Amino acid sequence: MKKALELVNELKDKKIIEDYAIGGGKATIYYTEPFLTKDLDFFVFVKDSKSISALQPVYDFFKEKGYSWEGQWIIIDGEKVEFFIAGKPLQKEALENAREVAIEGVKTKILSPEYLMAIALDANRTRDKLKVEMMIQQEVEIDQDRLYAVLDKYNLRRRYEGIVRSLKLESFRTPEQYRSKLEWRKEQARKPFEDKLKDLEDLKDIEREMRKIRPR
Repeated sequence: MKKALELVNELKDKKIIEDYAIGGGKATIYYTEPFLTKDLDFFVFVKDSKSISALQPVYDFFKEKGYSWEGQWIIIDGEKVEFFIAGKPLQKEALENAREVAIEGVKTKILSPEYLMAIALDANRTRDKLKVEMMIQQEVEIDQDRLYAVLDKYNLRRRYEGIVRSLKLESFRTPEQYRSKLEWRKEQARKPFEDKLKDLEDLKDIEREMRKIRPR
């Protein structure tokens, strides 16, 4: 991940992109327990965001450096990396309010949990709802006033409150099992991000081994 972060910072230094922030699964893991995610997502601002070829200078940058592609992903040190233009108003606002952090000694920016939740609720896919559930269950530190302001602005409050209600029902059905599992997951969420990245690699190794023994 370190090399990818260094290269994206270089994109910004060379003004190929105006700004960026980590989003998607890796950004969620920054705040929660590790879980399997296939790639590293970057939301970016570019000069002509409405152009069909807006990301072409980004692709040219990596092509000139000799990096290869696998489908839509650029492969950097074995990691799949994908770029998304922050084109929707919610995405733009999320990027503008991204947090400055250091990961593996590299200064970078990452979407805040409030905006990660809002973007996931806006996408409204099953895997996105699970990310919201994880952040709620694992008591990720959230600015509730900001969260509700963003949810109300983009008409997402009902989706969020629906997930909150479903989690309360689950805790009532199996209280002891729910609490013990939840405490373990909270402990995982509190780990340093670099430790979570190591755990994620272990999860990927287990998945690869499982694929080998699955009947075809």
